[in-house]
Amino acid sequence: MGLNKEFLPTRSRYLVITRDYLLPLLFIIFGLFLWWLSFFSPAFTLQNIICQLDYEPCTGENLLAELAKYQGTNLFRLDGPALSARLTSADFTLRQAEIRKILPHTLALSLQSVYPTVAAKLETEATWIIFDEQFRVIGTRTVDPNVPTLTASSLTNLVVGSAPQDQTLLDALKLTRALSAAIPNIQGIKIVDSLIYLSLPDYRQAIMSTELPQATQIQSLQAVLANATILSGISTIDVRFSQPVLR
Repeated sequence: MGLNKEFLPTRSRYLVITRDYLLPLLFIIFGLFLWWLSFFSPAFTLQNIICQLDYEPCTGENLLAELAKYQGTNLFRLDGPALSARLTSADFTLRQAEIRKILPHTLALSLQSVYPTVAAKLETEATWIIFDEQFRVIGTRTVDPNVPTLTASSLTNLVVGSAPQDQTLLDALKLTRALSAAIPNIQGIKIVDSLIYLSLPDYRQAIMSTELPQATQIQSLQAVLANATILSGISTIDVRFSQPVLR
């Protein structure tokens, strides 16, 4: 008995994709699209950089120039920990760099300076110049850094990353830190010629001299400050003499 050729199965001239193959294929295509969209498309390129140093806008030219190199980088391909390590290793004034990616185009950086150990300011201004433990300039602050502070008559030729070239200023900063370590209650120090004026709590003032042995003057001042009875009614303590002058 012969078979009717009209009912014999024949190979189709068209590609037929069944549901069993279609869904996996669509998932693969969609995954490839997401991979391209995330890592290679312009949809997530870096266009905006928000940078704060000690909660104030970053102003350092070198820092801003370094960050500008990352403009146009894909955010997903940007290695945050590597960037943080690069910034802190390249700039001694930075001790911490926190990096946060804000999709689709923004990178936020929160930078923290190394801890200052001493500061200097002009008497007529409310801007502090802060220094590290090696007396290198860290930067400026508009908020009291809460470290021993020298009030100076002039602050010129100071460069971030370098110690003052003015030996007089450098010596004054060293003296400020040494005095604050010996007398913790000092609120401020001002040096005028050979005189040292120390601002103390309760609106008191102490007077010392740069031309006399510091250790002797410090011991005299410590002895006076330790005696609450002596301090009663006293506003000025002058330790330039063999016996402190109180008035």
